[in-house]
Amino acid sequence: MARCKYCREAFNRKAGRAGAQHKFCSDFCRFWGKVKYGQGCWPWRAGLTPAGYGCFAASPGESQQAHRFAMDCPQELLGLHHCDNPPCCRPGHLFAGTYRDNTMDRNRKGRANYAGAVPRPR
Repeated sequence: MARCKYCREAFNRKAGRAGAQHKFCSDFCRFWGKVKYGQGCWPWRAGLTPAGYGCFAASPGESQQAHRFAMDCPQELLGLHHCDNPPCCRPGHLFAGTYRDNTMDRNRKGRANYAGAVPRPR
């Protein structure tokens, strides 16, 4: 028997890839064990995309953005940040929205990047 590194519950440890021993009792604990807690944002401390969003694979070969896993976001919606901090996984800083909501949020906050945009021919 081993103790989960996150919740400290006892669990039967299974061998993972290349004989590595599991340190967490569940995907939930494995996920939250990779988040740094504090008073503001809770940043993801593991792998990041080039855009700075956390990556988490709950199942082998099926990774998703960490903030989406944190909020259990439905597949048809996006995970948006009130804080505009891509690695943040704090549920209170996140909300679900559509692509339109994401665009409106970006424009409202003045984050639209039109620099380098190619004008359309008329």
